[in-house]
This record gives sequence, structure tokens and C-alpha cells, in this order.
Amino acid sequence: MVKGGHRPHISIFHLVLKALASKHGGKEAWHVLAIMRQSGTQPDATAYSWALRQQVSLQAADALLKEMVTAGVAPDSGTYIAMLRMCRISRDMPRALELFAEMEATDPSFVNVHTWNLLLLAIVASGNPQSALGKAAEMTQRGLAPDAATHSLLLAAHAALGDQAKVDSAVSQMRASGME
Repeated sequence: MVKGGHRPHISIFHLVLKALASKHGGKEAWHVLAIMRQSGTQPDATAYSWALRQQVSLQAADALLKEMVTAGVAPDSGTYIAMLRMCRISRDMPRALELFAEMEATDPSFVNVHTWNLLLLAIVASGNPQSALGKAAEMTQRGLAPDAATHSLLLAAHAALGDQAKVDSAVSQMRASGME
């Protein structure tokens, strides 16, 4: 289409990137972003977020995020969600903490139970269950109520620490609040 002189609407590029996001190849997303620019359509936060979901390494995702910021495109919640997922896959707790702090400083409205859970997932995946418990406590201190996913992560952290009493207590709390 672009070679023929057509300028596809940005929503077409979004659909292509969304379809590619399930492939996890990485290079195709970079190619689509290049075609967008070639057609005169500047990639937006949505395009970059879908492209980030296709990356196979944290290094590639960080390079794409850097390109995004350099192009003057502000990260949105989808950007941070994709990056936190990549931190979980890469088991990189320090980068997850750094991204979360950046998100909080840049746009606190992106901070919610879902993004906290993604942070906790990255911390647990990195092999730091004690740190995950500390961050979960910080989440509740900030006024965010844990949801079922949070409780599952807390169960996993307590189990990883071998603390059966805390596991039993967490299960009892979940049952008492109607979660099973």
C-alpha cells in the first residue's frame, strides 16, 4: 500500500501491530514502525505499545522505548504495561522498579492495582519474594486494595519463602473476603 503511494490510516497500522504482538519476533514491529514513518504517519503511543509487546528481550524493548521517547512520544499506560511484562519475562527486578518509579513520577493516573500486580509479578519472577511482599505492603499503605491477582501473588511469595503459616493465613483472608 505504502509503495503504491497510499497513506493508510493510523488505525490500520495499529491493527497490524496488534496482530504481530502475539508472534513475539520483534523485527516485524520495527519494520511496521519504519513503514509508518515512510508513509508520513508518525507512530503514536498505541503503535509503540503494540510494538513493545512483540519484543523478545528487555534490551530490544528498552531500545524501542528510547526511540519512542526520542521521537517525542510520551509513554502511556500500555507502554508501561508492556515494559513491566518484559521485565517479568527477563526477571529484571531493578528495571521493573525503575520503570514503575518513572511511571509514578510521570503520570500517577497509570498507577493502579493492575500495574502494581505487574510490578509484583516481575519481582516474584526475579526470585525476590521478600521484596514482593514489601512492595505489596507499600501498595496497601498507599490506599490500593489488593485484588484476587494480588492475593495469588502474595500466596506465591509466601510459598516461595516456605512460610506455611502465612500461606494459610492468606488463604483464610481470601475466603473471608469472598475470593477463592
